[in-house]
Amino acid sequence: MYRTTVAAACALVGSAASARAQNAIASDYPPQAIAERRERVTKVDVLIGADGLVKKCAVQSSSGSTDFDEKACIVAFRSFKFTPARENGFAVESTKIVPIRWEVRKKTTNPAP
Repeated sequence: MYRTTVAAACALVGSAASARAQNAIASDYPPQAIAERRERVTKVDVLIGADGLVKKCAVQSSSGSTDFDEKACIVAFRSFKFTPARENGFAVESTKIVPIRWEVRKKTTNPAP
């Protein structure tokens, strides 16, 4: 059994957001890529709204695999929540490049207590 994860090097709000992103990746990981144990990194350029949600997303640097790149912005829209940038004390829109690392890891089991 394998689990899929995303390591998004960005200012996601709290560990719950990070867990949400990892769960989204598990359902969005291309099945053929899991079977082939393919791993890649897709960099996306996101426009972050004053509310911290992704408003726009575009692939900034391809993983070299269209199946990963096509899913990257879906994951960003559905799962990412940022601490918004501030200007003069007010939340404002900003942009950020976020690397999304597509990984297949062998599922670990926790030993019984």
